[in-house]
Amino acid sequence: MLRPPARPPCPIRRGGQYMPLLRPLSTQSRIRPAAAHNTSLTLSVAFLAAGTAYAVHRHQTRGFGSSTLLCEEQKSPKDDGKEKDSSLFSSLPSLPDLSFPKLPSVTMPEIPDLNATIKTWSESLNKLSKSFGDLQNELSGGEGSTVAKILAGKDDEEVNEEVGWDATVRLGTELGLSERAFLRNRKEAALKPFAKLMGVDESEVRVEDIPVIAMAGSGGGYRAMVSTLGSISAAKETGVWDLISFVSAVSGSCWALNTMYSVGGGDIDKTIKHVKERITTPFLDPSTVELLTNQPTSQYLLSGAVLKQSSKAGEVSIVDAYGTLVSARLYVPSDLSTLTHRHLKISHQRHLTDDGSHPLPIYCAIRHELPNLKELEEEQEKLMDRMKKGFGLSGKQEKEKKRLEERRKDLVVREGRWMWFEVSPYEVGCDELGAWIPTWSLGRLFENGKSTERIPELSLTVMSGIFASAFCATLFSYYNEVRPLLTALPFWGTISTFVKNNQQQLDSIHPFPPAELPNFVKGLEGKLREGAPEDITKHDTLGFMDAGANLNVPYLPLFRRDCDILLALDASADSQDLWFSRAAEYAEQRSLHLWPRIDASSLFPDATTTSDPDTAALKVDQAKAQEQSAAGHPPHRKQEVNPQPPPVGSGPHSAGWKEKEKGAQEEKESKPMPESGEKEPPLGKCNIWIGSSKKEDTSCRNDHPTVEDVVARDGIALAYFPLTGGPELENVTEVWSTWRFEYTEEETDKMVALAKANFKAGEKQLVSLIRGMWQRKKAQRLAAEAEARTSAEAERGLE
Repeated sequence: MLRPPARPPCPIRRGGQYMPLLRPLSTQSRIRPAAAHNTSLTLSVAFLAAGTAYAVHRHQTRGFGSSTLLCEEQKSPKDDGKEKDSSLFSSLPSLPDLSFPKLPSVTMPEIPDLNATIKTWSESLNKLSKSFGDLQNELSGGEGSTVAKILAGKDDEEVNEEVGWDATVRLGTELGLSERAFLRNRKEAALKPFAKLMGVDESEVRVEDIPVIAMAGSGGGYRAMVSTLGSISAAKETGVWDLISFVSAVSGSCWALNTMYSVGGGDIDKTIKHVKERITTPFLDPSTVELLTNQPTSQYLLSGAVLKQSSKAGEVSIVDAYGTLVSARLYVPSDLSTLTHRHLKISHQRHLTDDGSHPLPIYCAIRHELPNLKELEEEQEKLMDRMKKGFGLSGKQEKEKKRLEERRKDLVVREGRWMWFEVSPYEVGCDELGAWIPTWSLGRLFENGKSTERIPELSLTVMSGIFASAFCATLFSYYNEVRPLLTALPFWGTISTFVKNNQQQLDSIHPFPPAELPNFVKGLEGKLREGAPEDITKHDTLGFMDAGANLNVPYLPLFRRDCDILLALDASADSQDLWFSRAAEYAEQRSLHLWPRIDASSLFPDATTTSDPDTAALKVDQAKAQEQSAAGHPPHRKQEVNPQPPPVGSGPHSAGWKEKEKGAQEEKESKPMPESGEKEPPLGKCNIWIGSSKKEDTSCRNDHPTVEDVVARDGIALAYFPLTGGPELENVTEVWSTWRFEYTEEETDKMVALAKANFKAGEKQLVSLIRGMWQRKKAQRLAAEAEARTSAEAERGLE
């Protein structure tokens, strides 16, 4: 069996320029390992508990300001020699003056009395004061404190073996050596369970004919986390899990996989039991603070934030504090004797994947790439100065102001985009940049493709905050989240019109700044993939956030892995129509014409028949404006997604596919948005579409495909499992809110049972689909072999 290299080189492609839309609340100077960084760390943790009360006070004393939350890439903070502000929010980003669109005038409904609620919050915070005092002591940096212990042991190679290694950036779009070795091993490991599921002898199965199957887990907080675990449990019981090669995840599904691949040890039953016990207590409970102040959990949980703050590029953010608190619930085992720092290293998860015994987890994060608006902002400032001197706007100045506003919108639409980054146990990188680094080197400074420091791998406590930082989304994403609630308001029409008129600006404003990490493509000018942002190599840091804000079902990492069958687990609370439309946009951008056509408008008629008839079109326009790079970066469309074929045959790269793609390329350019000629039937428990390279006007939906149906087509198959209510749990989103973080064991049992029932409802359909894909690949292989023999005989005849 092939063994992936123990320490594969990890070249990273230049990262796209981060367009954090919020300047980090006052970026303090980088602090070396010393007591000076402790205040910001303590306060960031305290912020999450005290923030609610502060927000209420802020609301009472300050109105909604008008300034543009749009900001440039965060630069390296410089020490100005001034004494640092040690107030509660000194380490948090301060909001700059904004040029915010003028809000409509509305009549607000009467607000209920909040005094009782505020009093309850105040009492709870008082109970936490002593615990936070203890936490302050532990973070003091004094002798014997948690910080001192963490910093003293950071260079211990027995604990952090990666500190003995140097890292380099790997440039290219092909899969890394370790992942290719994993895929071969996974195919071999899957042969026996595949033959069993198909009901045939192992001798009848060739490894290269086994379909490449992937699973994609959506976001949705604890709802997504638990439902994904339930679906995995059902997949394991049905035999499908042992055939899956890749599992991509966003947000709550990242929590699910990280828990399973760390404290769960790859055992789904053990993981579900652990999660069920741990989420009965919210992460802001006093017991969580005790975990941060008592050994051994204190050092275990705080090491991520402390080491990040003490590194050369360290800055602890609200996102990091959030991730640390969530980790206190998810990654602390009941038996503390099994506690190990390896659980908090994503690279350590490879011990479950190297031999092919488990699917490869792929965690996703995104970076919001926005155009450089510095010159435009300078012009706007000059205009404002002229206005002040002239005590008003002249007709000429009014036209100039409108011109600048339109130019800003145009730049955001043409050049703004979301860039997807992948994190697996092997590598971290971005396909659009063509740059990758070893996962164990994440968090280090890089210059010209080489790491400039040796520090421990960035902890899962930090990454868990980034993976699920939905609160860092744009204002437009916030609007989409609460839109179903807003439609019932008497002034809904006014709100809808306001959002529609200011969509681009709202989608470039982040109320909370994404988390900053060192830019591993710094200094790689001219070496990144064609179409990469021009100035991304100049930034010291890049900002990352929850990928679910852009596409809540993570298909993108699977596009470049030549999968035959995709199993989508969608626990989204709403906007499913947008996820279908956006996936189609991404597939079109990447010339993936084998992606199935899906008529989302007929699947979700409510999205277009509400009181706002422009909503659906608005969402599609948004997807095109933000993600389609044809206007701003045309070279990217012309590139192959994965120029080098994977080591094992898969659907798109099977025999004859290249010829079909060449013939279909010209046709693809004129294709409209994927839409079936026939209206889609309503969604069920398991919904299946099978793509084709041929242009079709008929629906490719086939929920009960026969072997012949699958063999007759040559595209990717998508099996979509929405989280729909059932006898096990009817009111899913009412009980399992995205922002709720405390559930009883009974509630968790019901969610797991529902997810398992939903997945098993499509068991027969999946088996038939897998059998058909197997026969298709087998037929393609036999045809290719016959053609090769014919060519060889012809050559011998010529001799």
